[in-house]
Amino acid sequence: MEILEQTPTRLSLRFRPWGIWISGLFFIFIGLPINLIFFLPLSKTNTFSCERIEKNQGNCQLKTSFLLFYQIKNIDLDKLQRAKIDLIKNNSTEKQRVILITTEGEQYFPILLTYHPNIKAFELKAIIAEINDFIKDKNQPYLKVQEGKAEWIGWFICVGLIYVIITLGFWSEVITCCFDKNHGVLIKTRNWLILKRKIEHPLVDIINVEVQETRTRYGQCYRISLVLASGKHLHLTEFSTYDYVSKDKIQKEVNIIIDFFEIGNKNLN
Repeated sequence: MEILEQTPTRLSLRFRPWGIWISGLFFIFIGLPINLIFFLPLSKTNTFSCERIEKNQGNCQLKTSFLLFYQIKNIDLDKLQRAKIDLIKNNSTEKQRVILITTEGEQYFPILLTYHPNIKAFELKAIIAEINDFIKDKNQPYLKVQEGKAEWIGWFICVGLIYVIITLGFWSEVITCCFDKNHGVLIKTRNWLILKRKIEHPLVDIINVEVQETRTRYGQCYRISLVLASGKHLHLTEFSTYDYVSKDKIQKEVNIIIDFFEIGNKNLN
């Protein structure tokens, strides 16, 4: 809590969600790169499809997809000869990819990221067998094979990132509370970047101030709450501070508000 103004008739306080901001920075600089580097590329897929018009005529297409982005290569069926696996050695690692042999040269399947090379090799062998069987079988009208089955991971990560960003944006509001005895009103202003919402409440309805204590699976958390004559509570912040901020510190902040209202009972439990 930050005191912006403190006079006998006016008390202005500002609350910043430092814990949420730190969590947001952790997500931006650690969580986000991990997802983008290690998991998002898993959603990339290669799809090879052919449609046979006549025995030796037709159209084939190699499509590499990544979320909403894709790249397409067209190949005439009469120019397609066979498919094989290409082994790429780089230092201590080995990567495999599919090569399409045509009369005009070789067409490569882009290399996809995998953390299971044995399963990957088995998948590529199955793709090669299906393509070569289609080339040999002149009566087979259609072929479609796909390398990479995890395109849902990319969408799942994107939806998750959007949800986290919206949640952090909502809970990262800066709140300013102005207690004004001259006008007999509490003005609570909630700021989200370019958005602002102002709420007014009569001071006469406030009969006490207390520390609201809640236990969660992450630990003990606190927030300052105004007790109204109706028995309801008006929270100064929508977010809570966890037990890395001591209850005594929160209590001192509460006592500042109590002194302003000159409420006699300071024993708040």
